[in-house]
Amino acid sequence: MLRAVLMLIAAMLSLLTAPEPVFAVEDCVWAARLSEEGIALLNDHPSRAVNKLKDAISYCGLSASLYYNLGLAYYKQNKFAEARDQMERAMRLRPGYAKAANDLAYIYAAHLNDKQRAWILARVAVRSDPKNNDFLETFALTKELDIEDPPKLDTRRPDAVAIVIGNRNYKSSSIPAVEFAHRDASLVKRYLDEACGFRGGDIIDISDANVSQMNKVFGDKDDHRGILYDRIEPAKSDVVIYYTGHGAYDPVARESYLLPMSADTAALGETAYPLSMLYENLAKINKEKRPRSVVLILDASFNSSVPGGAIIPEADPVAVLTNAPLAAMKNVAAFISARSDQESSVYAEKGHGLFTYLFVRSLRELIEMNSNGSVADLEAILLGFDGVSDTAKRLYNRDQVPQIVGNKTITLMP
Repeated sequence: MLRAVLMLIAAMLSLLTAPEPVFAVEDCVWAARLSEEGIALLNDHPSRAVNKLKDAISYCGLSASLYYNLGLAYYKQNKFAEARDQMERAMRLRPGYAKAANDLAYIYAAHLNDKQRAWILARVAVRSDPKNNDFLETFALTKELDIEDPPKLDTRRPDAVAIVIGNRNYKSSSIPAVEFAHRDASLVKRYLDEACGFRGGDIIDISDANVSQMNKVFGDKDDHRGILYDRIEPAKSDVVIYYTGHGAYDPVARESYLLPMSADTAALGETAYPLSMLYENLAKINKEKRPRSVVLILDASFNSSVPGGAIIPEADPVAVLTNAPLAAMKNVAAFISARSDQESSVYAEKGHGLFTYLFVRSLRELIEMNSNGSVADLEAILLGFDGVSDTAKRLYNRDQVPQIVGNKTITLMP
């Protein structure tokens, strides 16, 4: 009963709140009057309310609120599929429409047995107001999205290039394995291939890369023209670089490194790949080849000279990037899994690194919402309700705040 009352109140308020897309002013004024008449009929005469609201939509057909109200009228008649269709239309017209997202999530969870779709929509509502008890109650009815099987989309990016490196196993006994690195890299590769438009042959996938392989792919200190350079089509390619594995910081050299599987923590300068060199080579490649976009994703900790060792605040990959020429280029964005003084956690329950799991889950949410997967949208999810910080605090009672820099209009979807 309480939910019915709240939904009725929401309907009455919906036409008076967020701005609607522009339509003929006099027609929309008349539509608002018809909508008020329809809302008044919701409880006792929902079928008549449907007719009133349909008439209103015929006058002002771009109003998300009218479709939302029509969905409520169908809901009052227990016509849940029809209610779903109208509220989905409202969400397409206004993607952040929290009331519609919440009520639609409830319909999916309570009446249509689709708790994963409900989960996606409930998160839209809760992110807009994390303390709203009605939103939280709906969210509790849902089931988290299963991300292991990427949606298979037809869109392709014929000139896209990706580098995916998962370093799990290390030769040195002083460097522990990164338990889920291979699973993480495989998951990212599958999403790039099946959902983001990258062709399998244009994804360079390396497990347990050694320093020689990393030099061949990204170039070395003498020549930036490696495999990545050769694969990029000037002014056409979208580039994604994903690395998961250990990072480390050498306080003597004041340098952060990506650790190849053959790395020796006593000789990082000779056996590891400097982060500054990666940034410098990418900047040179970017300047010469002019790819449409470059997205760098690093799931690694850079907080000590020995993985798992003492925290070193100077080991800041974001600061290294900020001071590099790459950061000034307008076609670049970077995701780094944690701040320099934080661990990049695992999510053992899910069998993945925490950041990678939530990054891919966020991308999947956006795909399901027909979004283009912009860096800004990914950032909003990763840093919001039930994102990386919330999850790290819940699982480990510690901080992990992803660092996201660069051009946030870049999209991961075609």
